[in-house]
Amino acid sequence: MTTIFVRKRILKRETDTTNVSGAGLEAGLEAGLETKLNTGLNTAANATNTEATTETTNEASTNLANPTNQTNTTLLLQQVESNLNAAASNVTNVIQRRPPLKREPKVAYSGFLLMEKMHTEAYQFHKSTPEAAGYDIKAFEQGTVPARGSTVVKTNMKIGLPVGHYGRIASRSGLAVKHNIEVGAGVIDQDYHGEVLVLLRNHSDVPYNYNAGDKIAQMIIEPYRTPPIKVVNNIEQIVGTTVRGAGGFGSTGY
Repeated sequence: MTTIFVRKRILKRETDTTNVSGAGLEAGLEAGLETKLNTGLNTAANATNTEATTETTNEASTNLANPTNQTNTTLLLQQVESNLNAAASNVTNVIQRRPPLKREPKVAYSGFLLMEKMHTEAYQFHKSTPEAAGYDIKAFEQGTVPARGSTVVKTNMKIGLPVGHYGRIASRSGLAVKHNIEVGAGVIDQDYHGEVLVLLRNHSDVPYNYNAGDKIAQMIIEPYRTPPIKVVNNIEQIVGTTVRGAGGFGSTGY
């Protein structure tokens, strides 16, 4: 009886896992490769009509020294490696054909205005009266708006706007009337999740000093629409003519 000892070799393969994520896929790949390995071993063993038994180390060395047995062992390992390659290729093809996952919002906040303090001492936006349109915004730290100049005021607050809405930063009537302080660049897009900053402009000849906690602006939440764009050759052929037409600045008088 010819005895051949075949040691299982664990073939470590580095595969591109760029499109693979999750422990489930990794476990499935390992299980598939193990199945292919066992199938290859059984097929090779049946083809060569070889029976694996327990012998001493010296006997194993003598048997493997036989050129015929060495050739059979090499063919067996080549078959196993071929099976491993095929299994890995099949798994990769399945993963590449998988449709991309849709990103869903972690929190359904379509009806809420979310606020996050970036610092424990930050001042949360709030409405002075229940029916007020705007949320008062307070400065996080003291500063100065130079005469005929501007400055950016920190709030250390983040917001999450309701779906389909944007935040409009508006001037406070008291600051505008008493100190000529107004707000510039006041649009916060729905997809912006950084710190809310306020650009203050001083239209007076006197510097304006503010302290931490002072009301510097207000934020009004407004809905918006983004209709699809259609390019046409002549707008008036579609919407018709108007009395104003192309009249621009000052066309209707002062």
